[in-house]
Amino acid sequence: SEILRERGIYVHHSTIYRWVQEYAPILYQIWKKKNKQAYYKWHIDETYIKIKGQWNYLYRAIDADGHTLDISLRKKRDNHSAYTFIKQFGKPQMIIIDQAPSTKVAMSKVIKDFKLTPNCHCTSKY
Repeated sequence: SEILRERGIYVHHSTIYRWVQEYAPILYQIWKKKNKQAYYKWHIDETYIKIKGQWNYLYRAIDADGHTLDISLRKKRDNHSAYTFIKQFGKPQMIIIDQAPSTKVAMSKVIKDFKLTPNCHCTSKY
């Protein structure tokens, strides 16, 4: 209430307490959406799409709750693109990838870089 009082707004401290009780959960939910951290299990998917007649590769990362962590659109399909996309999320506990060759090679590099156990990832048909 002192900060508001300095600006000419007089509010009782109990009113501010009620505001905190009312709006803190809402602000926390907004903050949580903006500051998402990757959960323990991620799904990394690579697919190709046609944009203006050109084939491009779309990498998607989805967490265990189904929220999109990030997407990346690349013109070339190579190991480096997949590697930089996977590595940006930090050290994983479990990654599920599709059977695309570039993501398999990138995942083996991530395992080596983060010194992970080989059973921290698996492949899926879909």
